Amino acid sequence: MKKHSPPIKASIAALLMAASFPGCNKPADRPISQAAPEPIPASEPAPAVLTSQPSPPLVPSATPPPATPEPNYLAPDGVFFVTAATSVMTDDGITGLRPGTRAIKQPDGRYLAEGHLIELRPDQITNDLRVAARVTGVDQSVQAKIKQASAVQAQALEAQQRELAQQHAASQQTVATTQVQVGAQRAQEIANVRTKIAAARQTKAHLQATKFYQWQVEFRKQEAIIRSLQQELSRLGVGGAMLE
Repeated sequence: MKKHSPPIKASIAALLMAASFPGCNKPADRPISQAAPEPIPASEPAPAVLTSQPSPPLVPSATPPPATPEPNYLAPDGVFFVTAATSVMTDDGITGLRPGTRAIKQPDGRYLAEGHLIELRPDQITNDLRVAARVTGVDQSVQAKIKQASAVQAQALEAQQRELAQQHAASQQTVATTQVQVGAQRAQEIANVRTKIAAARQTKAHLQATKFYQWQVEFRKQEAIIRSLQQELSRLGVGGAMLE
């Protein structure tokens, strides 16, 4: 490959400057020799141009993709669930069935539920698992509320029983205290009566002793009078039996 020499490049640069500045001090009649520049070959090859290939046309599939099957919410054949609380007649009497109770249909048209063969109407059962789950959940919620209310009532009853027991114990204590007080009062009254009886007996004995003493005194006095009278009779000459 042929390259330009440095003098040729300097000449080209001077010609360009002269053309750009016409007022430069150069003789007008001096011919200017200018060699035609040689084409500069490219030092590197030009990049290749990539052409996009047309994509092949889409061919529709002969068979469409399988559709997602609808979920099955139905119970197996012959399996049903009670939709509401129901009382039914059995051989043992009346039996209550809670919502969501499983009932298996028998060949004779009856249903086997909780070990009992019973008769159910179509409006009392369902084979839809969603309905069965809903009624079961509602029943469980109701049962939970009933249990909660029963627990509250049991707590209130227990508290009332404790209060009654405390009142009974307090009344028993009051009765015992009253009985002790009444017993002490009665014992005091009995003691007072006994004291009075003892005093009365003592008075009686004193009166008896006093009366006996007075009787003895009177008796001696009368004896003295009788002796004096007898002596008087003797003096008067009355003797023997006349003196009696």
